[in-house]
Amino acid sequence: MAISQDFQFFYTNAEGKSILMGAGTNYDVVDIRGLGMPSVRANDVPRLDTHGALTSRKELLPGRTVNLQVVVQGDPGDGTLDERVTGISKVCQVHDSPGTLTFRFPVGYGIASTTDDDRFLTAYCRRITKMITASQSSGRIPCYIQFECPNPVIRCATQSTSLIELTSFGGGTTFNETFSLGFGTASSLSSLVDNEGNFPAYPNLRFPGPLVDPGVANNTKGQWIQLAGVTIDSGDYVDINFYERSILQSGTTSIYNKLTNDSTWWTLDPGLNSLTFTASSASAVEMTFNWYHSWI
Repeated sequence: MAISQDFQFFYTNAEGKSILMGAGTNYDVVDIRGLGMPSVRANDVPRLDTHGALTSRKELLPGRTVNLQVVVQGDPGDGTLDERVTGISKVCQVHDSPGTLTFRFPVGYGIASTTDDDRFLTAYCRRITKMITASQSSGRIPCYIQFECPNPVIRCATQSTSLIELTSFGGGTTFNETFSLGFGTASSLSSLVDNEGNFPAYPNLRFPGPLVDPGVANNTKGQWIQLAGVTIDSGDYVDINFYERSILQSGTTSIYNKLTNDSTWWTLDPGLNSLTFTASSASAVEMTFNWYHSWI
């Protein structure tokens, strides 16, 4: 069972066990905390002998904590109430690996553009408590569930993909006035990708072989990520994860040391972003560029 309407939450733990909560279920979500912006993580230093502070070089967001108050409903007389409390407790367990918390809100709440626009957070379930109250006799037990989300960014549940084809030509290439950098003998046309959220998105990409020294330029920001001294044979590939800052060849071998010194771990701004795929080889191949629309 998955999300089918607004105001539903779907948690899947690291073992694949899941629970659907919220509207139209026996797990009524009556309170939600933690989906706004987390407190900023900054290194401000108080000014000596005067008011104010010396601001930090960079302000970042920590992980977020999401708290749900869930009322489990059932008939205590036939055991369904206890069965459902036991069921939610089995799914919401402590685990070394995270699960996913997916949810849907209606249009007009500043978090959805369509009624079926599901969003998710990578989440560890850190706590579930239940209250024994007089309402138990009427078939209602309040539970409190706490999720810790190491990545505070709320992402679209559906990944977006763009295929960017490398076009062969002779000589090097220079990008627009934002920056000037030679990338070798092959380049794609500029491709536009759209981050429909309100917060920068971290992409993932795959370079398929045959390729030599591939790279991707973010023309919108005037930044790029470039590999040097890398040969990717036909049937092989290199994956780059911008959030984890990992570069793996064949899915297992790190080639992070092949990253050029002038490369930058850039993100996709909200809205349209212009990208160019480059390589020093001239084989006409197609790279896969993936991202999630992102919100905070």
